[in-house]
Amino acid sequence: MPSPFHIIYSPEYRVDIGRHVFPTDKYQLIYDRILKEGLIGKDDIIFPEPAAREDLLLVHAGSYIDKLFTGTLDERDIMLLELPYSRDLVNSSRICVNGTIETYRCALREGMGIHLGGGFHHAFADHGEGFCVFNDIAIGVIKMQQKKLIDRAMIVDCDLHQGNGTADIFKSDDSVFTFSIHQQDNYPAIKPPGDMDIGLRDNADDDTYLNVLSDHLPGIVKDFKPDLL
Repeated sequence: MPSPFHIIYSPEYRVDIGRHVFPTDKYQLIYDRILKEGLIGKDDIIFPEPAAREDLLLVHAGSYIDKLFTGTLDERDIMLLELPYSRDLVNSSRICVNGTIETYRCALREGMGIHLGGGFHHAFADHGEGFCVFNDIAIGVIKMQQKKLIDRAMIVDCDLHQGNGTADIFKSDDSVFTFSIHQQDNYPAIKPPGDMDIGLRDNADDDTYLNVLSDHLPGIVKDFKPDLL
């Protein structure tokens, strides 16, 4: 029986970046596990193609995209990105952008979309940062708005780190609500304010985290009324 939803994934999310704290093997390991456990069948997997340049331009500066496409990032670019540059990395990141776009389409069509990748919330319009090459979250939202599929979107960021790139990209956009719950005394050092930022203390336990989330999130969703979350 086909699943009522799809999972978006690409084997090209795995990129050789050497010994690194951000192991890209994790994507395939998750994919293999869900297939092994029968949580979803192969017919329910969508394999995206690389995003087109015009989609990247919805968020990112042409000069930054050109540096990535031509391999001309400078030392500062590489330092901020914290990843070794390669053509495979750029290709993987472009596929991931399109994967998020497809995930949003699935969510609007089927009520839910799951992407085994994405969430690169540290990428700014003019540079990559913190292992994030392109901000797939932001590109996908603007793409859905461009296609007139949504008016309002809400981004709920539950990563350990504050979503600085996403907050900066949407800082003047009232149609997108950015929410981040994160460890306060952690990367990034400079945290551009989103619409709501909740910085938790070090070693906050599960109950603290979940109580803060449940105290804030339902009311925000009710008040903002996003077409896509």
